[in-house]
Amino acid sequence: MDEYIEAIYLFRNGELDLSEWPDCAPESNDKRMAREFLLYLTNYGFCNSISRGSNLKDEYFLSNISLSEIDELFAIETNETELDRIERIIRSSQIPANIERKKVVREVLERPYQNQFRKMIMEAYQSTCLVTGVRLENVLEAAHIKPIKHKGDDNIFNGICMRADIHTLFDSNHLKILPSGEIKLTSEANRKENYEHLPSKVVLPDFVDRQQLDWRIKYY
Repeated sequence: MDEYIEAIYLFRNGELDLSEWPDCAPESNDKRMAREFLLYLTNYGFCNSISRGSNLKDEYFLSNISLSEIDELFAIETNETELDRIERIIRSSQIPANIERKKVVREVLERPYQNQFRKMIMEAYQSTCLVTGVRLENVLEAAHIKPIKHKGDDNIFNGICMRADIHTLFDSNHLKILPSGEIKLTSEANRKENYEHLPSKVVLPDFVDRQQLDWRIKYY
């Protein structure tokens, strides 16, 4: 254990010598590692894939980020000591919002029963945002607790009525709802100029599946 602690300490201070470490990822593994990364991007909706009958010959193409957005990322000057600054720059750019918007559009097109789910949730919550209490139906959305891509269901037990921006906070994990109804915000979302005014706790309807909320806290 002491050796692990020492290695972490040296790494954080930029003093860890890797020159004697074995090469665990030789060049022959480059294609396999690249494919694993593409599968990861596909799983989260950033890429689409076309199978060509061979593991190493599948074709991948971008689905939620444009070439101009990629150019914007490349324009950011980086170095290993400024990861926090880089993350702030990316979050403040238009890229996350663009990706989320395209993701929502794609999910609506791919899931013809989305409107039926929304209607069900609007009725169950009497067209009221669980978090803000807003009752303007045009800005309300049906949020899945456990996403469809993780085998979540289109039913009231797995849905919450949310104002559109609150839904985005929820899906981007800036806002979490515990099974107790307690609300947790990231430090960025909890700023005074952002969403500090949100309640610290909500009253969950009896029909909400608390196990789904627990799953989301632990695994999403």
